[in-house]
Amino acid sequence: MRKFLKSAGLPIAVFALAIGSAFATNAFKNLNPNDRVGYYFDAQAPIQCMPKVDCTIENTGEICTWSETPLLQHQVYELNGTSECSGILYKKTN
Repeated sequence: MRKFLKSAGLPIAVFALAIGSAFATNAFKNLNPNDRVGYYFDAQAPIQCMPKVDCTIENTGEICTWSETPLLQHQVYELNGTSECSGILYKKTN
């Protein structure tokens, strides 16, 4: 039994790695390059730009927002390279 595990272990590991890579590659192909995470700016929080909703950079006409309550909506922004919330994002259309 031990000899079988030694001789079959490497091929099984290579096969498992190939299957995992195939699934990862397929999932990556389904991503839209225009999708972005919308960040909400909160000046009172320790981390001022907090990720909240999925948005897009494609102009769909409606600004991407996040709601704490049904009556209170906040515009969300794209996070730029300097950790600041800036850049207009739009709601995703499904």
